Amino acid sequence: LSDQSAEAPLYEFLRTLPRDAVIASHPYAADFIPTFSHRKVFINFELSYPFYDNYWRVIRARTSALFGAYYAETREEAYKFCVANNIDYLVVRMRDFEPEYLATHRIYFEPFDSEVRHMLAGQRQHALSNISPDEMLFRLGDTFVISRSILNQAVLRGTGASHGMPAVPRVAGGNN
Repeated sequence: LSDQSAEAPLYEFLRTLPRDAVIASHPYAADFIPTFSHRKVFINFELSYPFYDNYWRVIRARTSALFGAYYAETREEAYKFCVANNIDYLVVRMRDFEPEYLATHRIYFEPFDSEVRHMLAGQRQHALSNISPDEMLFRLGDTFVISRSILNQAVLRGTGASHGMPAVPRVAGGNN
């Protein structure tokens, strides 16, 4: 267990969200949310290993869907991911979008690192890196929380076009 005291205000805020809320974030950032906030996460690094064939199929689909929304060019894509997968809130780290970080760090383990890099090739913007401070429910350093309903406001205004985002499989009896 690593020292998470710097993130304590984030976990305290997340703990104020409804108990049945589902939170999505970069899997590395999501690891300690269940422990310190007592809230469900869509996917996290700690439980993203291929323990069983069917489990890995679900984890792989969830992880690909998450990164598709996290690095989406439009808010509509992120919103559709949230709706399709019952995500209530997104925790976003701005460092995950910095060109230097993307060029020099592994985004996630394989096969996802290569998938995300392929997806990012040619992209000009990332919708979640362009959230204004007044849309953030909470901010701590370079990390912020945004709700699905705030993303929906952009969709209702008609900003951005995208394709539908299918729901990903669920783990039977898992942390859905």
